[in-house]
Amino acid sequence: LKWNKIWWLYLLWIIFKVTFFIIFLTLILLEYSPNNNECRKESFTFRILLGIFIIVLVFAEIVQILALQFTYLKLPSNYFQILILSICSFLVLNSDPDSCSVRKHLAGLVLPMICLETLKEVLSHPKWAHVVQMFFKVTTTFFFYLVWYAFLLVSFGISIVIIFGSSDNSPDYDYSDFRKVILKVFVMFTGEFEFAKLPLSLDNDPVSVFNYTVEFLFLMFFLLVTVVVLMNLLNGLAVSDTKEIKADSDLIGIQSVLEVISFWESFLLGDPDGRCPNIRCPYGRTIWRQCFQLLRSGKTKYCFN
Repeated sequence: LKWNKIWWLYLLWIIFKVTFFIIFLTLILLEYSPNNNECRKESFTFRILLGIFIIVLVFAEIVQILALQFTYLKLPSNYFQILILSICSFLVLNSDPDSCSVRKHLAGLVLPMICLETLKEVLSHPKWAHVVQMFFKVTTTFFFYLVWYAFLLVSFGISIVIIFGSSDNSPDYDYSDFRKVILKVFVMFTGEFEFAKLPLSLDNDPVSVFNYTVEFLFLMFFLLVTVVVLMNLLNGLAVSDTKEIKADSDLIGIQSVLEVISFWESFLLGDPDGRCPNIRCPYGRTIWRQCFQLLRSGKTKYCFN
C-alpha cells in the first residue's frame, strides 16, 4: 500500500538518474576524440548541467551519511558512488589541456560505472528487483572465488614470461613484458587462445625437442586447469546462484520495497533503536503523513492496483 503512494517518487528519481547518464555520455562524446590524445573544445553548457546533477547527488549522499552514520561505511555500494562522484567532479572542474589523456582515461573508466549504477536504480522496482539482485549476487560469488585463484593465474603469467619470453617473438606479440603477459593470461582464461602466435620450439635438435615437450605439457596443464576446470567451476557457481534467485524472485521484490520504505520512514520519523539512532528530518512527520501514512482520522485508506 505504501509503495503505491510513493511510486511517483521512484519514477522521478529514475528520470533524474537516466538524465544524469545521458548528460555525462553526451559530454564525453563532445569533448573527447577517439582518434588522438587531444581533447575537443569544452562544452560549458553540459559541464554546468552535469555539475548541477553532481551537487544533487552529493546532497543525497550527505543525507545518507547523516541518516546511516557508521552504517554508511559498511555498504560497498556507497564507496562505488563516491568514486563516481569524485571522478565526475574532476572531469567537470578540470580543463587543463595537459591532463587531456588522464581525463579521457577517467571518462572511459567511469562511463560503464555510471551505466551500471543507473541500471541498478532502474531495476530496483519490485517487479525487476530480482534481475539486479541476480547480477550482483553472481558478480560477488564470481569475484570472491576469483580472488583466490588469481594467484594461480599470476603464477601462470610468470611461467609464460620465463618459458616464452626469451624466444624470438614477433613485435606485435611479445611475451617478455610481464604487464602485457598478465593481461593475456586473463584473456586466455576466458578461452581466447591464439596458438598460431605462440613462439614454440619447433626445431629438430635435442634441446628444442625437450623444450617443445615442456611447452606442450605446460600449455595442456594451463588449458585444463584454467579454461576447462576453473572456468566451468565459476560458471557452475553462477548457475546455482541464478536458480536460487529466480526461485525467490517474489520475496526479493518485497524485500526491495521494505528496504526503501524502512529507510525513509526511519529518516523522517526517527528510529532510536534502529538504523537512524541520532537523526530525524525536520518536518519529517509532515512529509511522512503525505507520502506514507495509511490511517487518517481513524479511517483506513485502501490502495489497490
